[in-house]
Amino acid sequence: MSNTTFINVDNKLFSENIIFKVVYWYSGDYEVNLIKKDFAIQIEFTKTEGVFIPEEEKTLKKEVLSKLIDFKTREIVINETKSIRDLIILKAFFHFDEIDKKELESYLG
Repeated sequence: MSNTTFINVDNKLFSENIIFKVVYWYSGDYEVNLIKKDFAIQIEFTKTEGVFIPEEEKTLKKEVLSKLIDFKTREIVINETKSIRDLIILKAFFHFDEIDKKELESYLG
């Protein structure tokens, strides 16, 4: 048993932004270190007191993977709904006539 565990994250599947958002939530409980590899980012979790027991290590890895998927899904939804959100904001704050509607349609594609 050790006080350190590692998780390798494919940096083609998960952006650095997502990885940082996930590890932020664990920075209060562990010392967290990120190590860039060729095709992955290795996350190092070190307990400040005691050692990891196998079940605790397994739970941590499962939680991190779940949060990575959660944040990735959020990123996908944000990207796919950007034009809709922009349209809602435009309609909420501006009055359009017929000429403006054509310009708005060209903006939205």
